[in-house]
Amino acid sequence: MSRARAASPESALERILEVDGRAILVRARRHRRARRITLRVDAREDCAVLTLPARASLESGFGFARERAGWLARKLAALPPLTPFDDHAVIPFRGARLLIRHLPPAGPDPVLMGGILHVPGDPAGLAARVKDWLRGEALGALTRAATQKAASIGRAPPPISIRDPRARWGSCSAKGRLSFSWRLIMAPPMVLDYVAAHEVAHLLHLDHGAEFKATLTRLAARQAEARDWLAREGSGLHRYG
Repeated sequence: MSRARAASPESALERILEVDGRAILVRARRHRRARRITLRVDAREDCAVLTLPARASLESGFGFARERAGWLARKLAALPPLTPFDDHAVIPFRGARLLIRHLPPAGPDPVLMGGILHVPGDPAGLAARVKDWLRGEALGALTRAATQKAASIGRAPPPISIRDPRARWGSCSAKGRLSFSWRLIMAPPMVLDYVAAHEVAHLLHLDHGAEFKATLTRLAARQAEARDWLAREGSGLHRYG
């Protein structure tokens, strides 16, 4: 059984769902382009995000969340533990496991050796240096993948930026600028390859119609497997850092 109550008088856009003794915070937001009510897990905040079309009522949205309370509880329970980038932390990297080790007297940059990332410098800045290193690895891998795939469809290397969005793995602007989540470097290579292919395919087709799908099939050999992995494991990548 689940029930909802207001989180506080000041927070009309937040409710608490109580599921089997666990309190789950649900945050509602409106999006002018939303066509239906959607619900997703925010792995960074241990909460759920409810997206409402402009004309949907808050009560209908929270009712939608109540109906899916069991699903939310299962999704949150399946997430890996929150793991800061600390000494001795184990994190995913290219689909494998990577051990972080602080190495005070080493050189200026992190060094990867045999599944261990040796990170020099002041311990207080270790997390920032690990994140910067991962972002650099992501930028290099995604630039190579996007450049190769763009060339295969007759396009010049697209401008690429690396960010940390909560709900999207990649995007393509109308001007052909690609943006990706740096967290893709933690996923298996076929997942990074698929997301790069998806956004490169948008250089030719901004919609998701038949021509886009045909282009994507040319560019990504394992797209079904990659989509399944992201649906199953993707939210867990936000538990690191």
